[in-house]
Parts: sequence; structure tokens; C-alpha cells
Amino acid sequence: MKLTKRLLSMLLVLCMAFSMLPAMGLTASAASVKWKEVSWNDITTDDTFIITITNSNGTYLMNSANGTSATPTLGYTGTITTENSVNYCTFDEVAEVLWKRDSSNRLCVASDTGKWIYTNAKNNALRVGTITTGYTWTQDGDYIKSNNSRYLSIYGTTDFRSYTSKQSGQVTRFFKAETASLFTVTASASPAAGGTVTVEGNTITATPNDGYYVTGDYVADNGITVTYNNDNTFTFSATADGEVLIEFAKKATYTVTYRSAGSVYDTATVVEGNAIGADNLPTPTVDGWTFIGWSTTEILTAQDNRPALYAGTDAVTGNLDLYAVYAKENTSESAGYKLVDTPTAGKTYLVVTSDAAGTAYALDASALTTTSAKTVAATAVTITDNGSDKYISTTDANLLWTFSGTVSSAQFRSSNADGYYLKINGSGFAGSATSTDVYWSTSYGLYGKSGSGSTSYYVKPSGTSSLSANTTSGSATSRVYLYEGGAAVAAYSNYTTNPGTMYTITWMVNGTEYQKDTVAENSAVTAPAVDPTMDDTASNYFDFAGWSTVENDANYITTDFGTATGPKTYYAVFTTHTFATVNWVVEGTTVATESYRAGETPSYKGETPTKASDDTYSYTFSGWDPEITAVSEEGVTITYTAVFTAKEITYAASLSIGSSTLKVTKTRTA
Repeated sequence: MKLTKRLLSMLLVLCMAFSMLPAMGLTASAASVKWKEVSWNDITTDDTFIITITNSNGTYLMNSANGTSATPTLGYTGTITTENSVNYCTFDEVAEVLWKRDSSNRLCVASDTGKWIYTNAKNNALRVGTITTGYTWTQDGDYIKSNNSRYLSIYGTTDFRSYTSKQSGQVTRFFKAETASLFTVTASASPAAGGTVTVEGNTITATPNDGYYVTGDYVADNGITVTYNNDNTFTFSATADGEVLIEFAKKATYTVTYRSAGSVYDTATVVEGNAIGADNLPTPTVDGWTFIGWSTTEILTAQDNRPALYAGTDAVTGNLDLYAVYAKENTSESAGYKLVDTPTAGKTYLVVTSDAAGTAYALDASALTTTSAKTVAATAVTITDNGSDKYISTTDANLLWTFSGTVSSAQFRSSNADGYYLKINGSGFAGSATSTDVYWSTSYGLYGKSGSGSTSYYVKPSGTSSLSANTTSGSATSRVYLYEGGAAVAAYSNYTTNPGTMYTITWMVNGTEYQKDTVAENSAVTAPAVDPTMDDTASNYFDFAGWSTVENDANYITTDFGTATGPKTYYAVFTTHTFATVNWVVEGTTVATESYRAGETPSYKGETPTKASDDTYSYTFSGWDPEITAVSEEGVTITYTAVFTAKEITYAASLSIGSSTLKVTKTRTA
């Protein structure tokens, strides 16, 4: 009874003590030790010191952990800094890294000087124990060497070793603790609800709680220097005991508004940077419609193409409006083979390389009856994803395989190749006149086994256009899939975010349907984005004037189509224009006739006109009369006549007398 009362009293005192503690976050602490580099010869038998070896991977502290049975591993690291040309090492003090040097120059474990480092020729190993040979050490430049000529070294990033030669790029250092250099540093979270902090060595790690983030700010007592590393960690050095307060702050929150059929369906608050999550997206319903998913944009005019849907996996960075997408479900496709997880006895299947929309390949039995090897080929098929089901439409019986038995002891039999069974082995596929065991794994797909049953051969894609079965291990990312015949495959149309009564809006051009829209009741009607055109005739051209509610009547052209209140048809109206006729005349002859629209500038497209010289003049083409300008009005006839510049021809005369004959010669000079 006295013992019980004493325990109760102690508990009461403890509770009172805890109740007086300040309200703050969990506190973590560690001793920050500052060790100064010294030479081997400066170390006395009274000193406690550490040994570091630095290579290209980092700085590691020689330790005695596990050293009695195996080579000590590189489990402890330190940070070397330089102050006033002196090297210092800061690390988390643990007994395994502390050493002493005895009068025989042995490296002894500080906590048990009856054990020391010794070498082992097998695998160039190191051990910690009491072996009496190979254990005294001397300094040799950047290394220390044992009395049996082995150097203390690092093996990669694994452990410490003792090699018979110096390992290039490695430096061995010794550090002693400075007087009064052991300080206790604690760290706390502010506010306490913001997260947790841990201290290890000279590093503080801050872990924010959901909805908070690490600001990078801190409050440190005098004598503690802190640096934020931008990865939720802080490094510090200390010249006195003290505390570091790590600041956390609440993240911003944003509102997600779910809109369905024109109304707000629900709202949610999401922390900045978080994702909503696919499982958290609501699933509204509207009578007569099938909910497909959510979209970031409204679809007021129904469309037959499945829109891109919001997956809920993106980080939320602002307020977000999501619109429920609905569609009309049509009659199931009778020729569809739907993707399924597990086969059922008596059902017919396609064995296919993929489960993604696009081109894939299916096992093809068409060659089973025509080749002696009874080979199975692969044929391209197209996978359709309608947002609800993935399916393949085909009537090719050579691609069909009937499943019998159970998943653990099954057969796949061709529906079109004299009843051959599918056989799977290390060589690939073949047909067998008798049943063979073919198995199905929901994780790895279709596979067969060797004659002894000890090796499994999984069917998998081989390149982009075939299948193989030459692997001995299943893979969740390299496998085939089953598409089941006779399964109901849903097909959808009229995707919209504004479900309700739908009306057909038809746009006609000269008696032909130009575009047809399905618009929800009271939703805005929008004209086609591209205006229609009408082909020219020999004498006329046409400009689109607009859409009319009355066929061939421009008086009823409108640009305000309003909202859909019932089915409606609009008709394209064109304005008729008459081409202007342009004649090109050269020396009284019409050499070309062309048609131009009003506003166009004529351009002669023939060769440059010419005019023959006579005895008096030569002629050069100089332009058209009248001067060419843009056609000012439609339906007119314009004649352009070629104009030439005349140049007079000159002659030179010469006189010659010979043999009593007088001769005069006239020569053209220009």
C-alpha cells in the first residue's frame, strides 16, 4: 500500500512538472562538437581524437562499429571547414568514432583501450580486437601505415580497408576536440502544429505537417550560426549551448467549385500544391444522362468526340471551377470485344499486346492449318477507349480463341483453325491438335509451361508488330490482355456540360448540309466557325452574305442566333456579282480576254507585245492605254491597247567608180 501511494505521488509530481512546460513543438537536440586538425605527432596518450579519410565521395570517420567481425563500414560522415587556415571537423559524437593512441602507437577504441585496429591480409580487411601483430601505426605523408606495411584506406563507398599501397586521392587526417567545444543545441517547431524537427549532427531537418510549409526562417540563440539549405534542412555551428526555433507557416488554400447542369453541385477546399485525388472527385447524376467525368471548360454545344477530362492528379495552384461532363449512352456494339481482367469458361477472346487506345496486335490462327510448324502470327487491331470501356471491333474469326477450363488449368482453342489449341513454349507459339495447359495471371497475363512444368513462358509484346513467348519471368509492364466477345460495350455521344433537352441546329449551303450541331435547351446557338463558299461561274462570283432563317432570302439574314428552344435550320445566302471583262489588244488584235472581280487590278500575263519595223521606223513596247488601274465596278468591259514607241531608221550612202561604172550603196545604220 505504501509503495502504491509513493508511486502515485511521483506521478502527480511529474504531471505537475509537465503542466508547467511552455506550449511548444517537439524539441530535438544534439551535441555539436568542434574538432581541430592536428598532426599524428601532436597526439598524446591522453588525447581522444577522431580519424577521417577523404576521397572523391566524401569525408568518412574511422569507426569501430562491427569491426570485431567485419571491416568497419562507412557509416559516419563529417564536415570539414577551414577557419583562419585551420581545418575543423564537425560531426555527431558517438563512441564508435573516438580513438586513443597508446604508448606502443596502437590505435585503441577510446571506450575500450583493450581493443585496437589490426590488419588482415584476406580481402585487405581491417578488424578491431586484440591480435598482437600488425597493429602499430606511423604517419606517412597523407596516410598512416601499419608495422606490416599496410595503409589505412577507404574501399569505394563501402567500408575501410588496409592496402599494401597508397590509394590515390585519399587523405587521412586527425582531429582533437577543442577545450569547451561540446555544446548542446536544441530545435523546436514554431508553431507547434506546423511540423516536427529533428537534429542529427549539425543538421536540423524540418518536416511540415499537412497544410504547412517550412518558411526557411528561424530564430537562433546567441552563439549559434544557422544556414537554410532550401530542402527543409538547416546546418548550424555552435560556440555555446542554445536553441533554434524553426518557423513553419500555413499554406494557402483554394476553393474547388463543382458545377453540374448549370448549378453549383459542391465545393471543396484544397491546400496549395496538393492534388484533389481521383477518388475525391464527386459523381453527380442527371436523369437520362451518363456522367463521364469532370472538365475544366464548359461544353455548351454537345459533341460526339470524348473531351479531355480532369484526372484530379494535378497540383492545385488557384481557385478552380470544374464542370460535370455528361453523355448519351447508345446501343451496345454487338461486334465489340471488351477488355476484361479474367477469362470465363466458354467465352471467346482476343489476345492483344496492349490495353491503350490505338494500334495493337492480336494472336492470329490463320496459318495454323497451312504451315507444318503450326505457327501463330500477329495481326494489327485498333483499340477504342470511349471513356467507359476499352474495346476492339472485329469480325475476323482467325483472331478468336475460346477459353475452357479454369484460370489455373486452362486451354485456348482457335475458333477458326480446325480446332487447334494454343501452345506456348520457349520457341514461341504453335498449334496443337490436343489440348494444352495455358494459364492466365491477372498480374502477368497469358503463359504456358514446359513439359516438366518447371519453367513458365509468358506471352509479351515483341517490338511493335508481333508477340513472343520466350521469357521465363512475368512482367506487369510487358504482357498481353484479353478482350472478351459478347460483353456489353457502351458507346456514347452528345458529350456536354449542360445536359437537358437537346435540339438539332442545321446549317445548309445550297441544299447540302454544311454542319449539324446538337445544342442543349436554352444554350447559346453559335454559327459555324468557318464561313461557307460558293464556286464561281463563267460570268459570276459569289460572296457569303450571312445565315438566313429563310432559304435564298437575304431579308432574313441574322447574326443573333439566340438560344436553342427547338430544332432549327439556317441557310447560307450569297451575294451574286458579275465579273468585269478585260480585253488585251495588240495592233488591232485581241490577244487575251480575262475576268476580274471589282477591286482587283488586271495584270497582262502573256509575252511582251511586239510590233514589226517598216522602212522608216522600228518600234518598242512602252505600256498600255489606258493606264492599268483596279477594276472600279463589276460587269464592265475594259480594253487595254498596247502602246509602242517609234524610232526613226537612218541610212549611210557610199560612192565608188570602177571600170567606168558609177555605183551608189545605201546602208542602214539605225
